[in-house]
This record gives sequence, structure tokens and C-alpha cells, in this order.
Amino acid sequence: LLGAKMMTKVLSPPSVTSCNDNEKTTEGGERPRHTQTHVTFSRPCLIQVAHENCAIAKQGYYVNGKKCEVEVKEALSLAMQSSKAYHYAKPISPLSKEGGLYYRTKFHIYKGSSIEAASLLVQNGGHIGVLNSASGKTPGGKWFKGTLSQEDVICRASLLFPCLEQFLTDSNSMYGVNVSNDEFLYSSSSCCIYSPYVPIIRQDDNVKPRLLDKFFLADILSMPAPNAFVLARKKNGMLEEEMIFRLRRALTLFANHGCTDLVLCAFGCGIHGNNPQMVASFWEQLFSSSEFEGKFQTVVFAINPLRPGNYTAFKQVLHGAECS
Repeated sequence: LLGAKMMTKVLSPPSVTSCNDNEKTTEGGERPRHTQTHVTFSRPCLIQVAHENCAIAKQGYYVNGKKCEVEVKEALSLAMQSSKAYHYAKPISPLSKEGGLYYRTKFHIYKGSSIEAASLLVQNGGHIGVLNSASGKTPGGKWFKGTLSQEDVICRASLLFPCLEQFLTDSNSMYGVNVSNDEFLYSSSSCCIYSPYVPIIRQDDNVKPRLLDKFFLADILSMPAPNAFVLARKKNGMLEEEMIFRLRRALTLFANHGCTDLVLCAFGCGIHGNNPQMVASFWEQLFSSSEFEGKFQTVVFAINPLRPGNYTAFKQVLHGAECS
């Protein structure tokens, strides 16, 4: 991919501090849950975090681990006011039709969450963009239920939820279109919401994400992935066309908003059933094209550790054989 410009690397996740290392049970007396992998989580704690984030958004500040107040009111207000909904029928044209070649793009494959990957990119000092494989019908997906999807994690670690929730009653936004249209009952449209400079206020931790001493900002594009179980049964090639259309749409929006460093994902390769090799190949095609070659400084593919098949596929397709 991109010849000499392709520098694929596997990154190691940062260490994570749980809500209380000295306690064997979580608040409410429930022991942290152990899945079939190394991941441990406490649903009551994660539900509590969701409500805490809503309170933080309302009051405009939080108190960090050093007992200092951290103001987020202005940052959140700007993110909400700048958030924009894009209708599926409205084309998104690149601001510049010429190719990139502004950067010698570095590509990384990261076994961890999008928030963890974004926190590693902060040191670059660039403009971070994160792709959120979002629910097309409910702001934040099931984050109020303490679940572990990508969108759940992003909402718990950031103040994205109020940026999305404000579009819930807009009939022309992602939620209104997908809920009211039978065509999108089982596979949401390519409607999306772009939220610039969203405050990231927590470290990603499945037990209880702790509040950061200082928040950082990232653009977050919330877009539903196509449902392979539905579209694959329709006309031949429809799934592939829809997938690459959405990936191109995402990269165009990131480029138009001036993002230099991206956190992408195995888009739709979880419950939506898309083939990870297909999705990785489409990413490869787009970054090899004159439209996006050299447009971004760093691209990190954050792959859920709970889905090792996705990780393997992305390493194979994107030539990330060397691990370090």
C-alpha cells in the first residue's frame, strides 16, 4: 500500500488504572465481569459513568483526580454548535479535487479502542479525527446500558452524546431519516453527523473510566455501517458499493475539516457482519487513490481486541506483519 509511504506498525495499548485497585467488588457490590478474553468490566460502573457524563455536560465542568475543576462548558458548546448532520442524498464534495502528497502518511494497526489510539496521537500535535461506527437510530447506541460497542466507549470517554442527542428530533437528520423510513429499518442509511473538537474527558477503562487531568479534543464522525446481512441479499454488488461509498464519504469529511491524524476502524465488521478483508481492502484502495494519497499525516486502524479475526485480516491486507 502506497509503496514506500506505507509504514504499518502495531502499537501497544497504554496502561489503564481501574476505578479502585484495592477493591474486589465494584460499586453496588458486583464483581467486575470477566469475558472470554482479558477484558474485565463492570456494567453498573459503566452505567454510572454515562449519567456522570450527562451531569458534567450540564454543569460545564468536572473535578479531576487532583481535585481540580476542569472547565468544559465553552469547549462543549463549540462542539455542539459546530456539529452538522449530513443527509444521505446530499453529495459531499472534496474542498480540493487535487490529490494530497502533503504528508508521507504513516499507517498503524492498533489492537485497542479508538479512544486509546486517539490519546496516543495527541503527542503529534495535529488535528485528530475519529470514525465512530454509530447507531443510526439512537444517539450513543446502548451506552446507558453499560455495553462495550465502539460508540459506547467513545461516549463514556467523551462529551459526544450531547452533540448527537440534539439531532434526535430533527426529521432530516440521521436519526429521523432512519427511524421513519422503512427502507432503512434493518440497515441504516449513510446519513451521518460530524462533530468537530469534541472534548475527550476520560481514560478508556472498562471498569470505570477515570477523568483526565486535562481533556483533549478530537473531531468525531458518527456514521452507521451498512448491515451485510441485509444488503448482501439485495442486488449483486450493493453491499460493496455502499461500503466504499461510506468510507470515501468519511475520508472526504475528515479532509474537508482539516484533520491531519485519523483513527479509523474495522467499520461494520462486528454485529453488522461485514467481511474484514473486504473493508480493509477498500481502505487500502482509497488511501492508494489520487484523491486521498498523502492527505493525512497518520492513520491508525483501531481494532477491537475482542475480535482477533478483524485484527488478523487488517494486518494481512494492509501488510502489517511486523509487530512491535
